[in-house]
Amino acid sequence: MDFDIAVIGAGPAGSTLARLISEKFNVVVLDKRDLNSTASTNFPQGKNCGGLLAPDAQKMLAKFGLGLPSKILAEPQLFSVKAIDLGTGLKCHYQRHYINIDRQKLDAWLLSLTLGKIQYESNSFYLSHSDSSEYCEVSYRKGGKVKKIRVKAVVGADGANSAVRRITFPSKSLRRYLSVQEWHETGEATPYFSSIFDSQITDFYSWTIPKNGYLILGSALKNPSDIFSKFRVLKEKLRKHGFVFRENFAVRGCYLERPMNVSELAFAKGRTALVGEAGGFISPSSAEGLSYAFWSALNLAKSLENGISGFSERYIKNSKNISLNIAGKIVKSPFMFNSFLRKAIMKSKLNSIEVLETET
Repeated sequence: MDFDIAVIGAGPAGSTLARLISEKFNVVVLDKRDLNSTASTNFPQGKNCGGLLAPDAQKMLAKFGLGLPSKILAEPQLFSVKAIDLGTGLKCHYQRHYINIDRQKLDAWLLSLTLGKIQYESNSFYLSHSDSSEYCEVSYRKGGKVKKIRVKAVVGADGANSAVRRITFPSKSLRRYLSVQEWHETGEATPYFSSIFDSQITDFYSWTIPKNGYLILGSALKNPSDIFSKFRVLKEKLRKHGFVFRENFAVRGCYLERPMNVSELAFAKGRTALVGEAGGFISPSSAEGLSYAFWSALNLAKSLENGISGFSERYIKNSKNISLNIAGKIVKSPFMFNSFLRKAIMKSKLNSIEVLETET
């Protein structure tokens, strides 16, 4: 074998897994980016992500005994989310403890914790892999050449629209959206994040995030054929609520896949396992995925403690906690995305906070 384990993707799930298992196994991480050379670039770079570290993700970092370096933090650090229902005009503020981060720098930092312990293959585009009773053969493209390696196990950590998942679980699918974000230069940042609901735009939600002198406007849009018209309507409606959008600095897009039933989740088969968004491990109510990236990596690392033989069965068993957690978020979703229930909750002001300044 060339390596014991090939991890496809150097995001939070892939890098965390590589770090946790590097003492026991010979690990190679394949990633289409070069995080070593792009770690110091400015916004917007890297994955099309809002870059908010939720309390569940913070808890996972605490379990790992890790603290965030200051270079990863973005400005401003805010303490509330403003929910806006464009259909009814209702607005509520809710206290939330998110950490505003530079997602590209987070990925680079997590990978840096593994360097010297694993082999990192940057600018490497995964093509396919075969899974036999004895080994997996992984094909990838690097520098214009197709390369092949033999490993004992493959881990798909390649995010939404995972190529590893499509090969391993061709019959499992998730509800797919195109997550679009525009970056606008801004003067004075709004003192809150926002979650925006409008069934005319999407059956999921949209958002604004102030970050390092920019205002990010994003939306998870279901139908790719009308994303530009929907996004234009969204901006027009938000302008009426006082938002100012200057000429956009950049536009980014990526797939976002939302589990609507736990049967859509995919964990492992044979010598192949999935972690993070590749397995569908993302909140169906908030689209938060970093906590599940860390959590699934930890579950898989524990499943490999007794070796590679039988690890997939152990991983499936160890991941029941993830399935139960996502099932709970599926139950919660109607209270956010059903217009009648959302209106009732927002009118009740349940758990909301009063903001002592002029509302826009």
